[in-house]
Amino acid sequence: MDVNNFWSSYEVVVESYKDLHDSVLVLSEAASKARRTLVWRGQQNSNWALYSKLYRNYVVGASTITENAFSQSEKKILTDLRRWGLHSQRGIGRLSVLSQLAMLQHFGSPTRLIDITFNALVGAFFATEQNGTQDSADARLFAIDVTGRLINENKFLRSWEDSLDTPWSDSFIERQLVAVKRSHADRFSEMNIDDFKRDWLHEWSSNFYAWRPPALDARIASQNGGFIFGGVVGSSLREGILDPNQNLRRGGFQLVDPVDKLKRIAIDDTRSLTCLAVQPKPFPVSSIRDNAKDSVYSIRIASKAKREIREKLRQVFGYTHATIYPDFPGFSLFGEGKS
Repeated sequence: MDVNNFWSSYEVVVESYKDLHDSVLVLSEAASKARRTLVWRGQQNSNWALYSKLYRNYVVGASTITENAFSQSEKKILTDLRRWGLHSQRGIGRLSVLSQLAMLQHFGSPTRLIDITFNALVGAFFATEQNGTQDSADARLFAIDVTGRLINENKFLRSWEDSLDTPWSDSFIERQLVAVKRSHADRFSEMNIDDFKRDWLHEWSSNFYAWRPPALDARIASQNGGFIFGGVVGSSLREGILDPNQNLRRGGFQLVDPVDKLKRIAIDDTRSLTCLAVQPKPFPVSSIRDNAKDSVYSIRIASKAKREIREKLRQVFGYTHATIYPDFPGFSLFGEGKS
């Protein structure tokens, strides 16, 4: 499915810095009024899907995507990282798995993490930063509602940040069941591990999560950065079965058809648009309701506005490659005539 065609029913198109500022302000004020938390992701081409790098690589090489196969690819990368001895840092010790993934993401390795920022203007910088191959293309700025999904602020998810195992692995899930049985013996004492894993896979593939990492390096701090991630969308029903016709019967994630709101998009088309279980919401936005769970809003930035927006971000806010990428890898990419 064509990404631009899908988002055309939801997006607002901006053609100047003022348009962008006004649209961001509308969203931010509505979110603040409703006590919602938004994060932002800028993409230099509006026709790019909302993908992690690992997911994008996997889509190229696989006709059918399952969470199990996807997790195995991720596990191989983490195993190789440990083989290289990079899972520990001097003065810090062994990094949690999320921190390992964050560092891999930071240096360009494929992971399931998707970079986001808590600053809308930094997101706009990423969407409009100079790139000879994408300057003539429209860009896109996503605003994603992560209320209740930020693991740092959720007492049930906070342990993920320090886990030495992936929180979506079988071993972690088994430990979670033991903990659940211990704290809620009256409700879960009879639950077996297979039922628990099935329910968790459904939860994992029907939702997404956000993480604001510690300042592992200067770049994360300067970008006010974070990550969003989740399971392969629609890879499980509550009964753990995929419809053979690629349409989910019950309980799985699917996008609403933008033309006919009573219909759902087939799972393969859903996966061609996003690897996250997000729910697109339209502009204009006058209010963001309390039940706007997992909403995503889209601002399409016309290519002709990119230069002006870049200049405003530099002149007024001081956003340049030097301030957004304040490290040696950043300098090696942008230091030659692109500061």
